[in-house]
Amino acid sequence: VQRRSWQGYYYSNGMIQLLKFNNSTNQKGFTLIELIVVVTIIGILAPGMVLIYSSILDNYRTMNAIGNVTKRAEFVLSRFTEDMNNCTAITTADVKEIEIEIATDPAQTYRYKIDETDKTIKLCLEGCENEQNYHTVIEGVRSTTQFKYLDANLAELAAPPTLGDIIYVELKLDLVFLEETTSYSTIVYPEKTQL
Repeated sequence: VQRRSWQGYYYSNGMIQLLKFNNSTNQKGFTLIELIVVVTIIGILAPGMVLIYSSILDNYRTMNAIGNVTKRAEFVLSRFTEDMNNCTAITTADVKEIEIEIATDPAQTYRYKIDETDKTIKLCLEGCENEQNYHTVIEGVRSTTQFKYLDANLAELAAPPTLGDIIYVELKLDLVFLEETTSYSTIVYPEKTQL
């Protein structure tokens, strides 16, 4: 088959076939200008997308931290409330320490202690004379965390309180949260307490 060109058309011998030769319609790919425009648009949008993505990550981290602090605080407050509800006697009452007897057979003595040196609340179930018998209940406690002792009118008793005057016990729990302080509190009326 022999092809010959005639004014921009191709034809072949033995076949009636005419094809228009036109560079502009058979072009494939992108021009340099189109590529520059696309790269410029991506360059403009990319920093905005990075800011949005980093903002989403920061929000996730903050929400995760809030959840962790809340879980830790709820655990400590519920444990303290449960122990105080099972309390038959308060034997020691201080702003940084409370010792209670629990209604078990035989009776057990629990001692909660706010340790400012390592910023924890510790619990001792027996042999509290020995520091090794204390177990950490929560970490990240601020020095403003304290036990408060209240009378029947919810007025705070002077420290150290007279054990017979204590009607309510409050645990004011201040925790470190994102380099700030988050406060929780519980007030317990130990019904079974005989002072």
